[in-house]
This record gives sequence, C-alpha cells and structure tokens, in this order.
Amino acid sequence: MTATFADGSSESAAITAYGRNTGAIYGTLFELVETGTSYSNPFALYNASDSALVSLAIDLAPASSVFDLDYGGEIGTEGSNLGRTAVEASSSGSEDGTSLTGVVEATYSGLVNVAGSDPVGDLYTSLLIDLSGTTDGGLASGSDWYFIADTDQLATEGDLAPVAPVPLPAGLLPLAAALSGLALLHRRKARGTAL
Repeated sequence: MTATFADGSSESAAITAYGRNTGAIYGTLFELVETGTSYSNPFALYNASDSALVSLAIDLAPASSVFDLDYGGEIGTEGSNLGRTAVEASSSGSEDGTSLTGVVEATYSGLVNVAGSDPVGDLYTSLLIDLSGTTDGGLASGSDWYFIADTDQLATEGDLAPVAPVPLPAGLLPLAAALSGLALLHRRKARGTAL
C-alpha cells in the first residue's frame, strides 16, 4: 500500500497480520487497520503526517487476494461470495471518524478472474482511493477516516488469471484521428480562422 500526501511525500508498507482476523500497517506517516470481515467491518485509516493524505493505493495481488465488488446483489464470479464496492463508513463501531465532504473517488484496476471461471467484472487486484477532491483537499493531519472495501483471500494461492486488455481494432485509431481533424477544421471554419 502507498499513501501519498499533499506535500509530495509518500510512504509504502505491507499489511502485517496481528492475531486472528486483524491486519494493520503502522507506518511513520499513516496507519491502516482492519479487524474482522472486510465485507462489513471498516478499514480505519489514520493520517500521522503533517500534510493532508490525498490518496491511498492498495495492491492485493502479492497476497493472492482480490477486491470483490457488488455484482447487483448476486454472486459474480463462480466460487466467490457476495461482494461490496468501496463505501465510506461513519464509524469503526467503537468510535467515529472524520466525515469527508466533497468527492472521494474509488478506482479499481487489475481485472482478474479465478482460473477456470470467466471474468464477469467483480474481482480486481488494485484500488486507488483519491481524497484530493474533498473540501479539505484530503484527510487532514491527525484525522481518522473509515471505509469498507470487501476483500477475499483466494482458496488456492496463485489462482488469479489476469484479464488481458482488449486491443483496439487496427482501423479504429486512424478513424479517430481523422474524426478529430474534421472537428478541428469545422471549429476553425466556424470562427473564420484560416488553416
């Protein structure tokens, strides 16, 4: 995981197991703790730096784990359970966190399927949480924020199959360039500007 801050600094660390059903990072600039099931129990993110925390990048692939997103209330990939897409949580159950206003963006990447199953779009290896669009420009120094993002551990390590990106058809790129050129020509003619 990598936390990035408004002053340009960042810190990367791996989650360590702390007893049964608890994983945590206790870094010098940030802390992240998750206890219990990630489907219903929130991650607790704490900003220990002097600058606003603007993003958190999480890559679960090295741990043979995935983010399991909501699939319309149904099980998506065969063999997985119900998923839950990232949401803000108001508390950890025992204490309240900072309620962020503005825009928090959660972007998933690294679409995968479990070997032997077709990909349906509910399992991803990476999540980027962008807090820079919030009113304060991120999570303020000394603040806690809670979010839920469902994660699943694979039953068989190494059972993830990356889904290859779909290549563009060969004629599509020249067509897109031609269309953008026509749009530029039309705009210049409309303004009476010569080429």
